[in-house]
Amino acid sequence: MCHQAEDGHLFNYATLAWLDNNTVVIMAEVPCSSSQGGIMCQVEGYEFNIETGEITSRMTARELKQKWQHALAFDLTIPDPPILKHHRKKRASPQ
Repeated sequence: MCHQAEDGHLFNYATLAWLDNNTVVIMAEVPCSSSQGGIMCQVEGYEFNIETGEITSRMTARELKQKWQHALAFDLTIPDPPILKHHRKKRASPQ
């Protein structure tokens, strides 16, 4: 699932504030669904330049809450760290 979510189309997004004419603060959240596995509910923040299409800064959930809680209509809950399972690669059978 992590690989499927890499392109970001499954995330929830919210624009929190404009920093200037070209830069917005965005919150991204992996949906709180068991279909997302160990990364469900994870949150990050970004400063995004809409003119260039580049992320200029990243924020952890804690940093986002500390800097931008005042811009949210709800109390941002910081989720537990993601649980990522390491998948073992199957070894080739001896021939």
